[in-house]
Amino acid sequence: MDASRAESTVKKYKHAIATWEVWCRLNKVNSKEAVHEDIARKLSYSRCREILKEALGEIGLDASKFGVHSLRAGGASAAAAFGVPDRLFKRHGRWKSDSSKDRYVKETMSNKLLVSMNLGI
Repeated sequence: MDASRAESTVKKYKHAIATWEVWCRLNKVNSKEAVHEDIARKLSYSRCREILKEALGEIGLDASKFGVHSLRAGGASAAAAFGVPDRLFKRHGRWKSDSSKDRYVKETMSNKLLVSMNLGI
């Protein structure tokens, strides 16, 4: 992934977080409580997509560039960047294999550069 694509991924993640906060505020839900399964079960895929598109519009973003999987990829990438053990966020994301989980994780530029730095390149 080149620098501009990495920057784009970071922007999408930040926008996904902003969207989540807008949804929580509109629905009078504490964002920390909202990640519990009982609330997640109440949201259908269609309703989640609707909420996402509405919230993106409210913060001035082009909703056509985002989907519900933007949140999934952003969450997986954030978990990896913050050092959450793979086993835990793999379970949380309901991925059965590492390869399926890895498709969602976008490495940060600093993590990519660690390889070269550790090799002395």
